[in-house]
Amino acid sequence: MDGRFLAHLIDIAILLLPNLIICTVLFMFVPLGILIAAQVQEPWPYVLAYLGGFSLALLVNLVLLYFYEVGYQVKHGQTYGKKRMGIKIVGLENEQPGKRALQRRFLAQYCVSIVLVIPIVGLLVGSVVGMYNYLDLLWCLWDKPYQQCLHDKYAKTVVIKVAQ
Repeated sequence: MDGRFLAHLIDIAILLLPNLIICTVLFMFVPLGILIAAQVQEPWPYVLAYLGGFSLALLVNLVLLYFYEVGYQVKHGQTYGKKRMGIKIVGLENEQPGKRALQRRFLAQYCVSIVLVIPIVGLLVGSVVGMYNYLDLLWCLWDKPYQQCLHDKYAKTVVIKVAQ
């Protein structure tokens, strides 16, 4: 796996605090504040507000992740986690991947989860999405010769070890 997992954990850790703050505000405080201010007495508006807050928080999470995974990589060539682990994403011909390839990679890796944003439907298909996410990450364990995950195959990229 060449440090992919640890690089991913480092990148997620970098995004954790801002994500936690944003999601807490959008998921908990905003819906609750609006409903208390409106003096709502029935339970259904609270349920709907929290479902909407959850969907909005997940969407903001994906946007933040996009700017880090794609934007940061386009500008610097690697995310911080990948740089620390000495790995890099390149095209199959060993060229620097363009923004389009990184967008395709992001889409295949994370945007399958966008279905979770849809209230009720997201809860129903969440297990299928989860299985795809696990399969995607584990694919590189048996893929030969490039050890690509499914999102790498879709974007025609490969992760390589770089000299430090």
